[in-house]
Amino acid sequence: MSTKTNFKRIALVAVASLGFGLLSAAPSNSAVNADTLTIKNTAGTTTSAITVANGETITVASSATATLTWLPGTANTDSVTIVAALVSAPTGNTALPYMSLRETTSSIVTTGFPGFGTAVELGNGRDTPSDGNDVVSPNTIATCAPRVSAVSSSCVFDVYLGKGSATAGPTVAGAYVVTVKATNRDGSTSNAGTATITFTVGAATVSTTSGTAYMTGTVSGSVTMSTEDLIPVMATKAVSTSPKALIKVTQVTPSTANESVTATVTGPGTLGSGTNTALPTGRSILVKNGDTITVWADGAGGVATITLVGSTSGYNFGTKTVTWTGTSIAKIVATALAPVVNATGGSASVATYVQAYDSEGKQIYAPTIYMISSDLTKISNNYTSCTAGWDGTDLVSYCGVTAVSSGTSDITFSSHTAAGTYQGDGVTTTKVTSNAVKIRVGSITAASFKMSFDKATYGPGEKAYVNSYTS
Repeated sequence: MSTKTNFKRIALVAVASLGFGLLSAAPSNSAVNADTLTIKNTAGTTTSAITVANGETITVASSATATLTWLPGTANTDSVTIVAALVSAPTGNTALPYMSLRETTSSIVTTGFPGFGTAVELGNGRDTPSDGNDVVSPNTIATCAPRVSAVSSSCVFDVYLGKGSATAGPTVAGAYVVTVKATNRDGSTSNAGTATITFTVGAATVSTTSGTAYMTGTVSGSVTMSTEDLIPVMATKAVSTSPKALIKVTQVTPSTANESVTATVTGPGTLGSGTNTALPTGRSILVKNGDTITVWADGAGGVATITLVGSTSGYNFGTKTVTWTGTSIAKIVATALAPVVNATGGSASVATYVQAYDSEGKQIYAPTIYMISSDLTKISNNYTSCTAGWDGTDLVSYCGVTAVSSGTSDITFSSHTAAGTYQGDGVTTTKVTSNAVKIRVGSITAASFKMSFDKATYGPGEKAYVNSYTS
């Protein structure tokens, strides 16, 4: 054996030994307990079936959610790995499964193994795939390590299909079967095992050439938007836990149209999409065909204009407006709807209507206002609240009067109660009073009776008309 050959063999043994040494240096797993893997859809329902629109830009809202939980032992290295892989797909597909870290409160999540090689910590959480952060590529292992030993830990990922990148959706219709596999960090079998998700991609997007958008300010109960609102929505600018308006786009021509719609708000407010209670996700969002667009207040007043454009066709479905107002009343305008009412009631229930405005001249939605009668012997309303009379369609507060006896009373409206220090908003101390409107209570007893004929003389058999009057 030559010296050169012997040297090559020694070098080969040395390299092999070094390789085995690196393998033996892989992190070990001492104790992982109660590890489970749960798959849910975006509605929070445990299911393995996810529907995806063809070619739709992928967002967290169109993904499955994989939650890996485990109870580590006494070491922070008691961790679990997770990986997503495509098992089967329609012919011609190039889309693969990606994972986007959604929540990492109780664990430290990295790609690869922390402390070894090129491991990268995913620390922000709740990022959307479009920004490229916290996204785990197909067939790439992510490691979930506990932040605190002996405390239940979890990591949550959004699992979705991407066509060649983390931001492009699949364009081949059919069923895509994806496995999400959990393994103990030392390579041993995990009790969490493997979960299977079936993504069903619909037919290719068909652009629309006609359609319309509907909006309603009614957001509770069973809401059906089938006719276009003619009155813009008005709502308080205060941030709340419910949307203030709902928008639905209907694609008419062709009948197979199913493209996504880009909804963009200018002015105050944010948008969400999905169900009637979908949380806000941004000011310009992509909405899947058939989903509801939710409109949310962000605390700023003014007019929000929402434009709705087909993402593929560019077709403009129109614009919708929501006027955000404050609650502090600066002006009240009263109008007599029934200047004369019966002494026994009757039309007194809608005798007047009132509109209140804030300091910017914007009408206030459902204001708290109080009616005052100048003569309580005629109309007995004394600081009676008109809140219950708000009409969201007519955008006025209808206020009834309580008739006592015949005669006239001046009716005004106030932002304060008789002894109140604040307006209905609980903040403003300045009292605001409306203009006065006169309401007359008619008498039920006639003081006199008069009759008259329509002519002075009549011919034989001629019809005569008699007019009667009471006062």
